[in-house]
Amino acid sequence: WRFERQILGVAMNEASESTENHEKVKDEKIASIDETHIQDPTIENEGDNKKNKRNWADKRRARKKAAREDPAFALRVAKQKEAQKEREKKKKEEEEARNNKVIELKTKRNIDYLLEKTHEGDHLYVKLWLDQPFVPIIRNDPNFWSFLNHKTLKKEFTESYSVFLQLERIIKILGFDEKGEEGKERPQLVLMDVCSGKGFASALLTHKYPSLQIKMIDNDKRMNVSHLKSLPQIEMVYMDIMRGPSFSKWIESTLEGNKIGIMLGTHLCGQLSISFIENYNKQEKIKGMVLAPCCLNKKMKELNEEAKRLNIDSYIYWSNYLFDLVSNSNKEVSKDEHGDR
Repeated sequence: WRFERQILGVAMNEASESTENHEKVKDEKIASIDETHIQDPTIENEGDNKKNKRNWADKRRARKKAAREDPAFALRVAKQKEAQKEREKKKKEEEEARNNKVIELKTKRNIDYLLEKTHEGDHLYVKLWLDQPFVPIIRNDPNFWSFLNHKTLKKEFTESYSVFLQLERIIKILGFDEKGEEGKERPQLVLMDVCSGKGFASALLTHKYPSLQIKMIDNDKRMNVSHLKSLPQIEMVYMDIMRGPSFSKWIESTLEGNKIGIMLGTHLCGQLSISFIENYNKQEKIKGMVLAPCCLNKKMKELNEEAKRLNIDSYIYWSNYLFDLVSNSNKEVSKDEHGDR
């Protein structure tokens, strides 16, 4: 235990000595800091620097004031402003030129491949679409680039020409395929292309009947419809027809005055077809309609089960079901020259 006490005493002495040394070093550092503080010229001249900065700012303000009063300076500023205006004007002209630039249509589109590869096996309606006299004009129109490069162009041509022929028959029945009697004002005919997409049938009709007003109705605002810039008779209306009251009111306001309408619905699926027919039935000013429904929606379980029970193709059953919705209304269903209803 004596030995342990001796070791403990040595340790305590060493600790006290290290503490004294630390305090000594600390005092020396503080003294050196005080000396450097006294000897630092930047700290001594801090007030002078602030004065110099103020003097520089005053001198800059004085120079600017003198420059503003100098006629040469004013002239230089005027020239700079004029140059800025010229740059802005040139930029605006370049932007307008880009927007109105006639694009050289060198890249092949689907329409070009269709024209090259049309053969005897192709559907007749595709050939009839391509034989239209306006096709060469729209091929060279840059606004129709997206329209004629549609990924399912052949399908669109087939469907649109089919409903186009049906619409021609309705227009003929209504007497709008001929000039009206002199001295007798006839109503304005309005076509409502419901869920139109890009409006392939509308494009056919507007070239065949230039006086026909066409309203393309769709809910997709992201769709490229730049071709409508070259078709002033067609108006694009963004609307959801499933919102019944708003669509019905829109039809009524569109057909105000001496106007009558025709409704067109291509490839409408499920409830869209039913909503289409309901609006047709209750609008007296709608004198005709063409509906090409899509397949029977699987969600309509009752109709699918009934078609299965009757052992009838679901599409045929669906078409007859929709036709019954029309024939049960107050609208007259007549036969055409082919004996079809």
